Amino acid sequence: MVAFAVGAIVFGIGTSLLRGRRSDGQSTLPWMAALGDERAYEPAERIELIERLAMVGQPWCVELLTRAADEEGNARVRRAAREALLRCDRR
Repeated sequence: MVAFAVGAIVFGIGTSLLRGRRSDGQSTLPWMAALGDERAYEPAERIELIERLAMVGQPWCVELLTRAADEEGNARVRRAAREALLRCDRR
């Protein structure tokens, strides 16, 4: 339970930091829209978000990581999502 609370706090802080940055007008990705955020982010920002989802590791995070691995258009971000899923599976 404590791990969930810490993970949620880390995720919330990271998400709020990311919300302050806008992308170059790239279209919204479905897996990002599932987070309730309609803005598009640069690939490096999406990778950072993926890392935070992996740290939380809850089932809803795994679902989003799976969607990111399937739906993401950027190869680097897709690879980061797959690697994050592997880390979640090892727990």
